[in-house]
Amino acid sequence: MALAVFGLVLVGALDARAERVVLVRPEPSDVVLFDAWNRLAAELRIHHFEVEPADPAEGGMPGSALAAAAEKKRALAAIALIRHGGDASVDVWLVDRASGKTTLRTIVVESGGDASSLLAIRAVDLLRASLREFTTGEPPPKDVAGVDRRRPTPVLAAFTAPPAPRVRLRADALLLVEARAGVAVGPALAVSYRFGDRFELGVAAAGPLLGSNVDTTRGSASLQQGLAWCDLGFDALRGGAFAAGVSAALGAYFMRAQGEPAPPLQSRAGSLWAALGAVGVRAEVALAPALAIGVAAHVFATLPRAGVSVLDASTSLGRPGVMTSAGIRVAL
Repeated sequence: MALAVFGLVLVGALDARAERVVLVRPEPSDVVLFDAWNRLAAELRIHHFEVEPADPAEGGMPGSALAAAAEKKRALAAIALIRHGGDASVDVWLVDRASGKTTLRTIVVESGGDASSLLAIRAVDLLRASLREFTTGEPPPKDVAGVDRRRPTPVLAAFTAPPAPRVRLRADALLLVEARAGVAVGPALAVSYRFGDRFELGVAAAGPLLGSNVDTTRGSASLQQGLAWCDLGFDALRGGAFAAGVSAALGAYFMRAQGEPAPPLQSRAGSLWAALGAVGVRAEVALAPALAIGVAAHVFATLPRAGVSVLDASTSLGRPGVMTSAGIRVAL
């Protein structure tokens, strides 16, 4: 019961913070405009706007009718797609109550399957450009009529924020833990590209990782290890400056062992390469728009399984192993 009440309160709070946009519904007989209207509604919902459908007004100026509809519905903006003349162009009308502006943009629509998507994208871009005028600077002058003078909500601030940088550089301290080999520590560097709102693809390398040691009945061996991998990350949870998610990686594992046998045996060295696979979780907190700190933890395994022999005493390293990291991320 407590969880249910909390959920209702949370949904109510989210709705209270939502911004409403009126969309004038075109005639269903106009296939391109009707499809564009549906795509535009879906795009606005992705950005957490509440969409309020409305029927077109009879006669009068489109701008005046939109302004009246937006004020009646207590909406931040109103948008209408109106066929202009022949089939070659469409008028996108926008009334923005954050700035008090009425904007008209005529879009040339070429025949083809992308016409509806183009209209929806252009309408969203027009709304974003119009709202940016006063959401990050001074409010509209007091003598401008028809302005909604509320403070910008988080939804509006996120919608009008400049695009986040896509390329990210990260520097970490990495801790590698393997059964029978102990703990190794070393630096790691990564570069990644963010596509979409939640996915990130990157490449990384770590090494030299020092500190691991294998003990056998014939002596010991000190290990020097290195990793290189490509990983795909997904942000399952995002809120404010915090983000957390999962990732999976494929790459290569390198190990060089320096023997320290018991006398009278003499020291020898050897090395190996193996394939590497890992899955894990990660989290980060933004300190500034282009700066964040983060942590990650993964379990990994090598194929074939890595091991060390000192004469006839062999030791296989743990499968799986664990690697954890902490560091700083800079967006470019």
